[in-house]
Amino acid sequence: MRQISRHIKHILGSFLLIAALVVPLAAPAAAQDGPSLTVEPATVDAPGTHEFTITGSGYTLPVFILPCIVVEDLQALNATGGDCDVANLTPAAPDADGNFTATASYDVPAEGLGIVAGDAGQTEASFVNVTVEAASGGGADGPSLTVEPATVDAPGTHEFTITGSGYTLPVFILPCIVVEDLQALNATGGDCDVANLTPAAPDADGNFTATASYDVPAEGLGIVAGDAGQTEASFVNVTVAATEGEGADGPSLSVEPATVAPGTHEFTITGSGFSLPVFILPCIVIEDFEALNATGGDCDVANLTPAAPDADGNFTATASYDVPAEGLGIVAGDAGETESAFVNVAVDESLAMEEEEEPEVPEEPEPEPEPEPEPEPEPEPEPEPEPEPEPEPEPDVADEPEDDDSSSSAGIVVLVIVVLAALVGGGLVIRNRRKSSVA
Repeated sequence: MRQISRHIKHILGSFLLIAALVVPLAAPAAAQDGPSLTVEPATVDAPGTHEFTITGSGYTLPVFILPCIVVEDLQALNATGGDCDVANLTPAAPDADGNFTATASYDVPAEGLGIVAGDAGQTEASFVNVTVEAASGGGADGPSLTVEPATVDAPGTHEFTITGSGYTLPVFILPCIVVEDLQALNATGGDCDVANLTPAAPDADGNFTATASYDVPAEGLGIVAGDAGQTEASFVNVTVAATEGEGADGPSLSVEPATVAPGTHEFTITGSGFSLPVFILPCIVIEDFEALNATGGDCDVANLTPAAPDADGNFTATASYDVPAEGLGIVAGDAGETESAFVNVAVDESLAMEEEEEPEVPEEPEPEPEPEPEPEPEPEPEPEPEPEPEPEPEPDVADEPEDDDSSSSAGIVVLVIVVLAALVGGGLVIRNRRKSSVA
């Protein structure tokens, strides 16, 4: 509807103008000394065409004013790719004091309108929202929507009865992603299945009832009903029991390690409660699976890891991912996203410091087992000593002739004895002769 018509305008408009005016909306706009913007009226009583007085201050360059979708701020507008109606711009030139005032008429949808003013290079820019009383069809005089059933017991195809009230124009009903409200849906660029719309015409009292069948994923389903110009619209979410795999019978996911330092890490990813083959993908860090889906599924589809659950619904897989400073989300789900679970990996910068301060010590190789000692050979028995031969009896000396040396020695001894005897005898003879002569 309105989103589609905007895309058509973008295609037909000047691509150079889009590049110059819309893409660089990331420039800061609300700094203390920067530009600011006010719009009068800031709130309109109903959707439709309204004239606005737009006042800017703090500008030094000529600006262009454009109507945009409703978002939180200029940064969020840039995150949508700058979803503004570039075919409906209004120029304005600030005076010497940096102020300007301009008037412009815009078609304000039920969810409200954003207005941005910035120079061609978007070095100076500011943003403001215009709200609508009973925006999103929730007021006493605005449209409202109910869906039955509002909760389904499991993902899959379900038939719904959709009832609207407070409408004055024919509407189209579409299945969309799950988001908080109509304003948040519009901020995503209207992420709905336009090939699956259901028309409905309100009666004189502004009521309609329609039936439609939709495929509801595990994260739930959003349903919107609005006219072609989205001047009247309302939105409602359908929830799934145990959505995101957090129920007793639903899938769940855990990752080890759950906290790391920035950089490339290997993870062990464990799932349970799955009945279908899944794909595991690294994604941005976000609150939960519903919020991830609201971003359009900001995941690295070029880095998917397949895993097949066993008969008990469990699987374990390993994958390496580059973890940025803000952390990493990891999702596991089947191709149709009927079963899915999501988990975040946190980042602790101190872990990186510890890794730098304490370098890894290489593991010492395990000592090789010592070879078992070979058994010592048994000592050979010592030979018994041979018996010593009995000593032969010594021969009698008398029986054995003396050798030549002993016989010669004996002769000498005998000779000495004879000489001594002769001397002694001679002495005795001489002494006796002396005694005789004296007498």
